[in-house]
Amino acid sequence: MDVSVDTARSSTDIGQTDNADPINKVKENSPDLDLSNGVPPPSYEDNKFQSAISAWRNINLTNLVPELDTTASDIVSHQRDALLSRKDLAQKTKDFRKLDDAAKLGEFK
Repeated sequence: MDVSVDTARSSTDIGQTDNADPINKVKENSPDLDLSNGVPPPSYEDNKFQSAISAWRNINLTNLVPELDTTASDIVSHQRDALLSRKDLAQKTKDFRKLDDAAKLGEFK
């Protein structure tokens, strides 16, 4: 009884796929790149970096930070004013409830 075993296995038989190859990942993510030599062009990584730098420049943090600081100060000021107004209204409401009915008619506008 002659049992021959095929020992030549491909990478897909073992459970590994070509997707583990970084070149194939780049090809899948960027099909328009020419990777005929198997290596992405050096400018590919530079372009990613340059686009990130460009995005940070478009944000313009030097002007944005003082603007946000001013806005935050305005918000805190308005919150403080609103709190004082609510406390004042609460006190006036308590005082109004203490009045008799005839005095309430005079106070009501």
